[in-house]
Amino acid sequence: MICMIHYSGTMVSTFSLISSVLAIVVGSVEYNSINKGYTFNSTCRNSFECRGKLICLEDTCRCSVELIWNGTNCIMRQMAGMQCTSQIECQDDLHCVEGTCSCHETHFPKDKQCIIRKQSNELCSTSEECLSTLVCHRQICQCISSDYWNGTTCKLRREINVPCQNRRQCKETLDCSENTCQCHDTDYWDGIYCVNRKTAGMPCSSQNECQDDFRCLNESCNCQVSEYLDADTCFRLKDYKSPCNATVQCKDTFTCFDDQCQCDKSNYWKGNVCIQRKRIDAACILSTDCYDNLKCSNGICVCNLDKAYWDGVACIYRPSECEDLNDTVDGVYPVYPGGNTRRTYVYCIMRDNKKWTVIQRRYDGSVNFYRDLYEYTRVFGIV
Repeated sequence: MICMIHYSGTMVSTFSLISSVLAIVVGSVEYNSINKGYTFNSTCRNSFECRGKLICLEDTCRCSVELIWNGTNCIMRQMAGMQCTSQIECQDDLHCVEGTCSCHETHFPKDKQCIIRKQSNELCSTSEECLSTLVCHRQICQCISSDYWNGTTCKLRREINVPCQNRRQCKETLDCSENTCQCHDTDYWDGIYCVNRKTAGMPCSSQNECQDDFRCLNESCNCQVSEYLDADTCFRLKDYKSPCNATVQCKDTFTCFDDQCQCDKSNYWKGNVCIQRKRIDAACILSTDCYDNLKCSNGICVCNLDKAYWDGVACIYRPSECEDLNDTVDGVYPVYPGGNTRRTYVYCIMRDNKKWTVIQRRYDGSVNFYRDLYEYTRVFGIV
């Protein structure tokens, strides 16, 4: 169908109208080819009017959401690990750090994507996968040994005597006891760590270094003075007549004798204490009050053998004739005839169970064999 248009009685040909429309279209195409469309942020009616990869959004030439304007055209935003000159060049979840599109500190890059970092106790391959204060150890994200995890980050473990809520908050080897970081009962603090308390014989500088049974005496862990050591354990020293295996088990004044704690030979037991035994001629009540080789006679400590004398230290036995001797070989021996304090040497003949005192034995005729009674009595007494 052909339309005819009249203006003030003048007919305009169809050809003229079509030419005008073509002129507009041709003119528009010609404009685009010369200017290459509107640039970034220019006003537009549709996307065909915008340059390159720009599109008309809200009557303005802009890049699509996944692209950015680089001054010439719309380009793809950079992914993790790619170069950048400004923040806008990186994808929304990235930051331009030192010329590289980088993940936020809560994420790590993997295959050009940002993956959220792993929490404590989650599986990992590298420390980069873990939150910033964690390390990947034995394929587990965890704090280093000097730190503990508080639920958000790693914190330095607390020193001795610092308040705490649980053991993991305390430094290595410390326990959280009574809401305070401190050593276990069996340990002591050496200034760096808790170490085992010391046993008997080990060097020490203070009481807390020794186990509870011991005391730091003379710079060494030892039992108290009222105790003795047996198999690394201190026992109380034993009283009089208590069973024993060694003197060290008995109290100071006792000796282990016949498997019992008793006074030593120089003392005797009186009530609750060992008393020094009495010497010769001292007053006594019982023979046990006197030294072993003494006896109490008429209230006086005397030698307990009739044929004995006190030499200033002990009672010495005085044989009056050969019969009193314990020897079995013939020979010359000292005797004290009749209890005389004067020593005389005689020749003794020992024959089986008989022991003979030789009054005189002739060797030659140089000595007069005959003596009177007085001379024999003076030397031998009345035997």
